[in-house]
Amino acid sequence: MEVISQYAFNESSCQSITFAPNSRLETIGEGAFNRCSDLISLEVPSSVQRIGDFAFLNSGLQSICFGQHSKLTKLSTMLFLRCQKLTSIEIPVNIEEIGVLAFRESGLKSVTFPPDSRLKIIKKGAFKDCRHLSCVEIPSSVEEIGEEAFADSNVKSFVFSSGSKMRRIGTRAARGCALETLCIPSSVESIEDEAFQNCVRLRSVVIAADSRLQTISASAFQGCLNLETIESPFSTILDTSVDPPLKYISI
Repeated sequence: MEVISQYAFNESSCQSITFAPNSRLETIGEGAFNRCSDLISLEVPSSVQRIGDFAFLNSGLQSICFGQHSKLTKLSTMLFLRCQKLTSIEIPVNIEEIGVLAFRESGLKSVTFPPDSRLKIIKKGAFKDCRHLSCVEIPSSVEEIGEEAFADSNVKSFVFSSGSKMRRIGTRAARGCALETLCIPSSVESIEDEAFQNCVRLRSVVIAADSRLQTISASAFQGCLNLETIESPFSTILDTSVDPPLKYISI
C-alpha cells in the first residue's frame, strides 16, 4: 500500500496502527485520521513523503514517532490542531517547514529538533495557544518565525542555537508569551509589529553586538510592562514614546 486516502479513517474508533518494517507507504491523505478520538499512537514509516492537511486534527494521539530515515519535508497545515493529549514530539531531520496552525491548541510540553535539523520556517500560528509549552530551542537552520507562531503560548524561553540563520521574527510571533529574558541573534534583520506584545514577564532584551538588525517595529514590545532594559549596539531602536519608558544600554 502506497496511499492512505483522504478521510480514510475519519471519526473511526481505531486505537493504534502498525505498519510493516518494509512499508512502502508514501502518502497519508488529508483528514485521514481526523477526529479519531480513540487513536493513541502511531509510527509513521520512513517511506512516507507527504501527510495531508489536518490528517490528525482533533485526534486522541498521545504519541507519534517518525522513522529514523523519514523522507518527510513538511508538517502540513493544521496537522495536529487540537491534539490535546499529544505532549511531546521529535521533529524529523528533513522537515523544512512547520505549517500553518500545525500544533495550535495541542498539549505539547516539549518539541525536540535534531542537531542537524533542516527546518527553515515556522509558519503562522504553528504553536499558537500551546499552553503547556515552556521552552523551545530553535535550530540554527531556521530563517523565519511566522506571524503568531507562538502567540499566547506559555513559552518562557527561546534558545537560538549557535550559528543561527534567523532573519525575520514575524508579526505577533510571540505575543503574550511568558518570556522573562530574550537574546536576539546577530542574524536577525527584522522584528515586526507586536512581535513580543504583552509579554508582561519580560524584563530584559539583549541584541547581539554584531547585530544585522535593520528594522524593529515601534510596537514590537508594546505592553511589556516590566521590560526595563534593552542592551543594544544601536543608540535608538524604538519609538521613545513607549510606555513605560525603557532604559537603553549600549554594548
